[in-house]
Amino acid sequence: MQKYIQRSIIRASVMIFINLACFAAPQPINRDDFKIPSQSDVAMDKDFLKNLDSMSKQSALKYGQFNEHNMSTVFSNVMKQEEAKKEEVFFYMYSRSVPLVSLTNLFPQMHRLKEIKPNAKIIVVLNGFPNLEFWKLLRDIYKDEHRDLFKVRMDPRIFKAYQLKQVPAWIKTACPTNFEFKKCDTEKSFLAKGDMSLVDFYDLLSKQDNQYLDTYHQLIKAK
Repeated sequence: MQKYIQRSIIRASVMIFINLACFAAPQPINRDDFKIPSQSDVAMDKDFLKNLDSMSKQSALKYGQFNEHNMSTVFSNVMKQEEAKKEEVFFYMYSRSVPLVSLTNLFPQMHRLKEIKPNAKIIVVLNGFPNLEFWKLLRDIYKDEHRDLFKVRMDPRIFKAYQLKQVPAWIKTACPTNFEFKKCDTEKSFLAKGDMSLVDFYDLLSKQDNQYLDTYHQLIKAK
C-alpha cells in the first residue's frame, strides 16, 4: 500500500511538472530573431558551411573519428580559406565640406593603383546623403573612364567604426569580395587623417608595413 502511494505521488508530481512546462509564462520575443539576412550574407554563410563540410569529410578520412583537436584544425583551415577570399579595400572618407577638386586630383593616382593592383577596390564614403547640388557635381565626375575607378557609398557605420569626426581621411582594410562592411577587418585597418594624396597615404602605409613598399615605389614613378 505504501509503495502504491509513493508511486501515485511520483506520478502526480510528474504530471504537475509537465503541465507547468506546457503553460509556462510567455517570454518576450527578441526583434533580432526576425531579422532577414541580406542575400550576400546568405550566400557567404552557405559558402562557408559548404567549405566546412568539405574539409570535415577530408579530415575524417585523414584523422578518423573527430575529436576537439581535429575539429579545431578543420575550423582553422576553413577560416584561412575565408580570409584568402578577402580583397584590399581603400576607403576615401569624404563629405561635401571638402572641395571636389580634392577628389578629382586623386584620379591619376587611383588609375595607377588599379594598374598595379587590379583587384584593389576604392570606395568613396559619405556620412550621409548629400544635397542635390553636390550630388549632381559628384555624378558629373563619376562617368566615362572614371566609372570603374571607384564606388560611392553612403555609410555612417564606417565613420562610426573608425570614430571619424573630420574628413578627408584614408583607410586601408580588407573586406569580402562580395562587400559587406561588418565582415571587413576593421581591427587590422590602417587609418590616416588629413588632406593627402594616395601616394602620401601609401608612404605612411609602407612605413608601417614594408610589404607595401614596392607598390609605393611604383606609385612614385607615376607621380
